[in-house]
Amino acid sequence: MSQDNNNTQEVTENDDEPSLACYRSMRIKTNKGRGMRIHFQFTLDEEDLYHSKLLSKTQTKPIPIARGDKAHYSNTNPYYLIANEDLDEFRLMHNDTGILTCLFKKKKKGPKKVEVTWTEDRTIHLVNKTAEKTDAGKWCLDFDGRYAEPSIKNCILIHPETGETMAMFRRIDEWEMHVDAKPDLPDVMLFAVLLCLNMCPF
Repeated sequence: MSQDNNNTQEVTENDDEPSLACYRSMRIKTNKGRGMRIHFQFTLDEEDLYHSKLLSKTQTKPIPIARGDKAHYSNTNPYYLIANEDLDEFRLMHNDTGILTCLFKKKKKGPKKVEVTWTEDRTIHLVNKTAEKTDAGKWCLDFDGRYAEPSIKNCILIHPETGETMAMFRRIDEWEMHVDAKPDLPDVMLFAVLLCLNMCPF
């Protein structure tokens, strides 16, 4: 189901809260002899942080994540994302150690449930914020006035106990997504979750 964002309310900043870092992801499709490739470039303030390359959106072969702007299957990459056959369970590996799990659960009614757990340097456990249903029957997420196209890729991750917003994943158009996140969240974690959101079929 589409998750819309019609909220145009003016945002009032709270000086007691740290501002959110805004990451940008660009998706680019190429076809150069070896078949189609789907590239994702993750940046912050025009700096290329991570790059990944998918052979297909239904890929279960480990997906390389490299620092900078180039990821190659033939090279040794520090990070790999591994998906199950249903594309609803993902693991991020740092060398041979699992450091993140991202789980999706389909619901009979309403948008999917998302659960993210990071374990490398500290434990971070996040869940998705439940979208609200409008009078028109559409499911909507409130991105605090930020623009987002309706998409099943849209997601707001919150602290499961306090409900505090930790990261917002917003589809801008067919090729671009933005991630507004707490500055202390690991950037590779955010990029991995963005890849998972793009690969999950529901």
